[in-house]
Amino acid sequence: MPLKSLKIGILVSFLQLINLALTAQSNTLNIWEIQGESNQSPYLNQVVTTTPNVVTAVGSDCFFIQSPAEISDNNPLTSDGIKVYTGFKPDLAAGVSVVVSGMIQEYKNMTQIGPNALSIKIEPGQMDVPEPIVLNSEFPSDLPAEVPDLEAVEGMLLSFEAITTGPININDRIPLSARMAQSYREPGIRFPGISELPVWDGNPEIFWIAPGALGLEPDPFTGTRVKVQSTGVLNAEGDKYVVWPLSLSITGTPVFEPVASPGENQLTLGSLNAVLLREENFFLNSNLVKTARYIIEGMGSPDILALQEIGTSNILSRLAQTLRSLDPSLDYQVVFRQGSGDIHLGFLISSSFKIADVQQLGTSERLDTGLPLHDRPPLLVALDLPTEPVTRLLVMNVHLRSFFNIDDPDDGERVRNKRYEQAISVAKMVQQYHGSNLIVAGDFNAYAFSDGYVDVLGQITGQPGLEALMGNIPIVYPPLTNISTTLPDSQQYSYCFEGNVELLDHCLSNDLPDFRIIDLQYARGNAENAYEHLKDTETPYRSSDHDGLVLFLEPLRSVISSTTVVNSEEGTRVFFPNPYRENDEIRIFFERSGNNSLQLFNAAGQLVFHCQLKGKQEDIRLPGLPEGIYFMRINGP
Repeated sequence: MPLKSLKIGILVSFLQLINLALTAQSNTLNIWEIQGESNQSPYLNQVVTTTPNVVTAVGSDCFFIQSPAEISDNNPLTSDGIKVYTGFKPDLAAGVSVVVSGMIQEYKNMTQIGPNALSIKIEPGQMDVPEPIVLNSEFPSDLPAEVPDLEAVEGMLLSFEAITTGPININDRIPLSARMAQSYREPGIRFPGISELPVWDGNPEIFWIAPGALGLEPDPFTGTRVKVQSTGVLNAEGDKYVVWPLSLSITGTPVFEPVASPGENQLTLGSLNAVLLREENFFLNSNLVKTARYIIEGMGSPDILALQEIGTSNILSRLAQTLRSLDPSLDYQVVFRQGSGDIHLGFLISSSFKIADVQQLGTSERLDTGLPLHDRPPLLVALDLPTEPVTRLLVMNVHLRSFFNIDDPDDGERVRNKRYEQAISVAKMVQQYHGSNLIVAGDFNAYAFSDGYVDVLGQITGQPGLEALMGNIPIVYPPLTNISTTLPDSQQYSYCFEGNVELLDHCLSNDLPDFRIIDLQYARGNAENAYEHLKDTETPYRSSDHDGLVLFLEPLRSVISSTTVVNSEEGTRVFFPNPYRENDEIRIFFERSGNNSLQLFNAAGQLVFHCQLKGKQEDIRLPGLPEGIYFMRINGP
């Protein structure tokens, strides 16, 4: 660089510093004047000097100051506190009186002084630290506003008693509500929304806490529904208001609420987004154990289990093996079909059910771009249940496109269109199989109501709902029932996002002519617990970030009340009614086909019936026999 240019640059910089200093001298302001009544300071990018204020908290690269009560404007719309960013740990303590000069900035929506043109002058004597503002059931409000309630206390001391509305996130932030109640996702586009479409208020009553921001030790196991008491200063981090605590008390235990045990003659059908069961997962072995524990201890080992986000067929087989290692009575048949992405759909199905058919639906459907409509094509299984006569049940496993980027200015239209087209496609599939006993379950990545852009569940079920940007087309009739929405409002969730619980995992059905719906429950223990629990394979907590659902069904036809004979080495299964009546059926499953046989003896030890068994599954009806006690011998693997 030429020497002349360097001198000019130095001169310009020097003049800027003089200008900044002159501006600072002419703008001596109270904090409430600097903060103003809006989301941004009226002195943005200007250098100001404050009146003497008291230090309330000191961080590793900043400190907070607040006006003494006697110089407050007592205006509920302006804050008396502000953050001073230094870039280094200041040698200050609470109660010190300071005068600060510096440039006003908005960093991640937080009004702060510095670090440009920053000057800190310590005044003689101590000052009383102001009493903290109390957050409670009325403040912050649950009504949306262009200027949120908490903007008016940004940078100030606060105290509260609250409950967590979600687990601690990867950034060590915990969502809270001083209303002491869970916050739920509601219909519509987040405030301010779009004119003439449903608007969700965004639950502005939620705020956050960062336990380690001022040096306290965060608890990585903090989950939902625990009680938090704290005093701290309020920082803004983008669209979140986050308390940096000076004191903190957290009391509570992990959430774990398993489903009930099925009653006599009931069967169970479950659905779970397993999330982490992929080859690239370094902790796959432990995650398999964790998932198996949750399926057994939380979901009660459903007879039929629809799974989403499975990496490979081999992983699903390993999950079946892990389940059996934890509970030798579990003998699941594995059904897996690969889609076009890196996560796929599968089933684990009790060996007492005959798999009559498996179909991957919609594989040939394309978007206008030529790309597949379904990265994870719906997977349909037809099952024959051991009733007299046999009852066929169709189960459709779905995993639809997520919300990611749905309101993005550049990508949002593509995302919304794909979600809309997928919903129409699944609705047509539903209508095609509507005449059978049909259940549709999985991760729909959609609420039970309109998200304002697309009403995915309304389109698939044929149920009327709130309006959406992309209107539904009448396809499904009569409408399906979303069994998940028959639960009490407090139980309608399966996922937690940004402190709001959401219902993304649904179970739909037609009128199920051959079944009676007994109940539907969610196995609590995943969505509301911290990720850190994943490392502990001795507990069922947090195997996934979705809670699995379990549907309890009772076939209207007589169930073959079976006795199961298990050879743990060979894997033979035998199902038969007891007592056995004319035309009843004996169903036998072998580990492999071969030269097998069945012999039946009466109580005197006489052979009264025998037959050869060649297949892996054999369905046998015995000839008419007098009443009495009989003994059956099966030879073979």
